[in-house]
Amino acid sequence: FHRVGIGLFEALADMFSSVLSVAAERTQLQEAAYSDALTGLLNRHAVDVVTRPILRSSPLDPQAAVLMIDIDHFKRVNDDHGHACGDQLLRDIAALLRRELRKGDNVLRWGGEEFMVCLAATDAASAMLVAHKMREAVARHRHLLPDGRSLTATVSSGVAALEIGEPFFVTVERADGALYQAKRQGRNRVCVASGTD
Repeated sequence: FHRVGIGLFEALADMFSSVLSVAAERTQLQEAAYSDALTGLLNRHAVDVVTRPILRSSPLDPQAAVLMIDIDHFKRVNDDHGHACGDQLLRDIAALLRRELRKGDNVLRWGGEEFMVCLAATDAASAMLVAHKMREAVARHRHLLPDGRSLTATVSSGVAALEIGEPFFVTVERADGALYQAKRQGRNRVCVASGTD
């Protein structure tokens, strides 16, 4: 009986260890699915995870804002300096944007040279200030490239505050529209989206 008890205990221990191993693997896979390998930021697949606490905290008065940020003339950097330099610029700007965030805010790599910032407890005016602060931080930074050269870069931003009853994807679309307005107006600027009608 004693030997059977030990055998059962060992079998349960092995099973428990396997369950923990599978759970750890699953967590790693989930983190990999939500993570951008180049910049270390969250990627666009994590947007629901990021926005859920913001939307849940105040569904009737969702004080939150979205910034869509795009690196100006990024294709030129890749063409003139090569993709390794473009990758370094993306990493640098991701780090600069992350440094400007408050606790509870998130920056995601949305795709290509575009980033999305989710600002909790923030109205449009405050979001504009954050966007300008980020734009200025990028513009004054000198980026050291892998080939030993350096360059400066600028970003354009679109800002939209989440409106009551508005689906989050609509806020993102409005911020994206404001971003393209900033591009049309000459880049290296911030534009705010008008509210929904």
